Amino acid sequence: MSRNGQRFEYSFWAKASFTGLFFASPAVFFVLPEYALYYLGLLIFLGLGLRPILVRLGIDVFFSNLQGRIEEKNWQPITEQRRREVEAAAEVKRIKSSHVRDPRLPPNW
Repeated sequence: MSRNGQRFEYSFWAKASFTGLFFASPAVFFVLPEYALYYLGLLIFLGLGLRPILVRLGIDVFFSNLQGRIEEKNWQPITEQRRREVEAAAEVKRIKSSHVRDPRLPPNW
């Protein structure tokens, strides 16, 4: 859950895009006044209507799970490498603290 209790938040890029569209609206109204109502309707839909639709249809959960799987897949090699490093360090510690010397070790190790 997010800070404000909702389970879905737009990304930084989505918020930045909407802000850019909002601040570009005076230019659109001045240059293309015939599209002003369509543009205003788009802004109202994006600002107020898109989130409830995404939440109601479950698209937010689908993409959240998809993003989690992609992120997990990207981090898997790093996680495996770190796991091997920790296991190797634990093995070295176990061997060093052992009173019985392993014949594979070099002398005076």
